[in-house]
Amino acid sequence: MIEEQMSRGQEGKPVSSLHTLAPCGRGQGEGSKSLHKTLSRICKFAYCSLTNSTLSQRERVKSKNAFTLAEVLITLGIIGIVAAMTLPAVITNHQSSVLRESFKKSYSVMAQVTQRVFFEDFGGSYPDVIDFTKVCNKYIIKSSICIQYMSTSCDKTIFPIDSFPNAGVLQGFISKTYTNYGSNLLINDGMFALNDGTFVYFDYGDGYGKILVTIDINGWKKKPNKGGVDLFMFEILPSGTLAPVGDELPYIGNRNTNCLSNPDVTCTYEALSNPDYFKKVKK
Repeated sequence: MIEEQMSRGQEGKPVSSLHTLAPCGRGQGEGSKSLHKTLSRICKFAYCSLTNSTLSQRERVKSKNAFTLAEVLITLGIIGIVAAMTLPAVITNHQSSVLRESFKKSYSVMAQVTQRVFFEDFGGSYPDVIDFTKVCNKYIIKSSICIQYMSTSCDKTIFPIDSFPNAGVLQGFISKTYTNYGSNLLINDGMFALNDGTFVYFDYGDGYGKILVTIDINGWKKKPNKGGVDLFMFEILPSGTLAPVGDELPYIGNRNTNCLSNPDVTCTYEALSNPDYFKKVKK
């Protein structure tokens, strides 16, 4: 009862316990301020200690999870070694895949064109090589031709020559540009450029009695320009079929039995029949 009265003022209102518990010999105001200071110091110390402890824990965790400079450098070195070992193989496999797909596409396109020209334009009769070349480009959009004795110049932005007065002009370009194309084979009667950059060379093989079709699957402006790698020979059979040179049938010359180690343009059949040909052939 007494405590309740002491905790209330004269008007019956609650009075702060800080005033009630003021030290003896001091006013209520001074006691309250002193206690406030003491409590503030205690709280500040406790807060700072807690904060510092939390920060110290965070710093320890960060320090524990971080990598040293030496560890980072070692890791980067290992990554560099692995990349140096695997990247050439990845690039080679990609290039081989690109060559194979270009080869298959070029063969498919020219086989279809040959059939259409043979039957739709010549009624199944075997055509002259110049006449055959002249009508090929009408079946492929944005294609161009360059043949002997043309009344107009060849488009120099597409073809390697702008005039074609005789077969020797084209044969000179072939000899200078390509390797492993077969020194005994002539490819000099005409050229046909597809819209994707593929180049086709035509020649009438006098000794074989057939039109020879040699395809540069990525165009003469791109390397390696090598027979059996990006240059392949086909021939048109009396049936109008575009046949790969180098298979079991005696189409032209002798069959190359070392295509992977010593490729040339007569390795066309090997490239078609061996799914790993472009990975293993010596480029």
